[in-house]
Amino acid sequence: AVTLSKSQRAVLESIREEMKQIVESAPISHAEDQHEVDRARDQVAECSINSTRINSAANAATSSASIHAACREEEQQHHITKINKCDLYNSVASTLPSPECIAKGQQQDGLEGWVEWAMEQNSTLLLKQAACEDAEEYHAEHGKKCSQLQSDYEMAFCTYRDILTASCSSYTTCRSDALTVQKETHAAVRVTEAARKAEYTAATQINCYIGVFEVSAEEQPVILQECDVLIIATSDFDIMFHEHPPALDCDTTPVEVYPCSDQWLNDHYKSKTWYPEAPTAVCSACVDV
Repeated sequence: AVTLSKSQRAVLESIREEMKQIVESAPISHAEDQHEVDRARDQVAECSINSTRINSAANAATSSASIHAACREEEQQHHITKINKCDLYNSVASTLPSPECIAKGQQQDGLEGWVEWAMEQNSTLLLKQAACEDAEEYHAEHGKKCSQLQSDYEMAFCTYRDILTASCSSYTTCRSDALTVQKETHAAVRVTEAARKAEYTAATQINCYIGVFEVSAEEQPVILQECDVLIIATSDFDIMFHEHPPALDCDTTPVEVYPCSDQWLNDHYKSKTWYPEAPTAVCSACVDV
């Protein structure tokens, strides 16, 4: 056997130290790569939808719809009341006798009786007229109130539409970007995973072969053979790659039909039983439409 010089032994010792560092660094770099893979998965999961804000906006729109509909139903009743009272006034007014008939009655029954009668009729007519005018005014004022509630409703729905569509769009973009990062991370880590196992295997075998120079001549063939068949386990350095988390459901169907479109006007206004007597005001369209 060849006796190694001091310098040769120093070289081998230096190599052994380098290989030792490679072996010892393998678990550290493995943990770092696993962290990157885990983080990529978590970034996908962190893409979220603000359901609380969406639900709040949806509830506000629903509440506004109910308030507006109730107002229109009341307006319908006020319209019917107005028609009845004004029809009654017009009916009473149309049945009063003509001046010629009154003059003839005065000649027959005397002026005093006709004056009393005329005052009673006038009083009744004035009451009917006042009732008609009050009903018209109340109906008009209630209509203005309903029109404001209609505008509030349309604005509330547009707000809900904006929040829902923006949330879904933001979520889709976030998830798409995160999935791209996850895919790229997996690809890069698969390369480093394989390289780490190769380096660890090579460093371990090199240290084994260096050991051949450190034993007696009789032992060297045995150690060499052991090194040749050495099985080096690298399963500890396997990376756990994750499937991406399932996508959240972000459905924009509820806002596909929005204020002022023909379908909206028909579904929310014109098809309602109150519409003929309480038609809506001019619709307020969403700003982005």
